[in-house]
Amino acid sequence: MIVASVGDGTGTAGHNDGSDLVDLAQRVLEPVRILLEYFGAPLLTVATSHSHIQVAPWAPDLVVQAEINDALAARYGLARALREARLHGGAVCALLARRWPANGTPPIIGVVTDGVGMAVSGGHPCALTADWLIDHVAGRAKVDMILPFGRAAAMLIEPATSVAGRH
Repeated sequence: MIVASVGDGTGTAGHNDGSDLVDLAQRVLEPVRILLEYFGAPLLTVATSHSHIQVAPWAPDLVVQAEINDALAARYGLARALREARLHGGAVCALLARRWPANGTPPIIGVVTDGVGMAVSGGHPCALTADWLIDHVAGRAKVDMILPFGRAAAMLIEPATSVAGRH
């Protein structure tokens, strides 16, 4: 589980992974804000699964929607934002994947962002499921903050820890 090994020296992550993680997370935010605004979404998930990077907005009722595909992005002038969200979001997920033991890496690792902050959950790493948010609000899983959420999203989820802040 990611929570036990994030930045505390027990995982496989290198010493600078905390600052690298924050830097990568910040790079994701600009293209994500464009996508959030276009879709009128309060949250967006970027997740990796077997080298495939998915970007999925959340509906206003806080349910994860279908992945944004290339054709849709191109049609509405969002191709660059989607490409950059995949590029930098995929790098965040790849760096997070290194924090699990090699034989224990989940098949899907995702982050949730509101365009201001970003979170990951070691206990519920697939941020694409309908129950991801419910499990966190109900306290069945804890979220680790990479960057603090903005005010609206912060009211939904109480973070367990700050991922990047631990060394």
